[in-house]
Amino acid sequence: FRKTELVGMFVYFSWVGAVAWSQPTLFESVAWLLLSHAASGLLHVQIVASHWAMETYHGRAYNDETDEWYITQLKTTMNIDT
Repeated sequence: FRKTELVGMFVYFSWVGAVAWSQPTLFESVAWLLLSHAASGLLHVQIVASHWAMETYHGRAYNDETDEWYITQLKTTMNIDT
């Protein structure tokens, strides 16, 4: 899978570079790059905060009524507001 990963990274950085350099000025290129990464960084923090403290399911799925699908979903999902 190493070649696939390298191709994926090449495509990603080529695309980001193309979008950044398509901006009219160097300032706008840098601003777009920083703003896009800041937005994805905030999303990453929110997702990590929502899932970090949640329990992870171990074992075989759906052994009896104590670990049915909906119970497993409720135990491994957290509302960040609460």
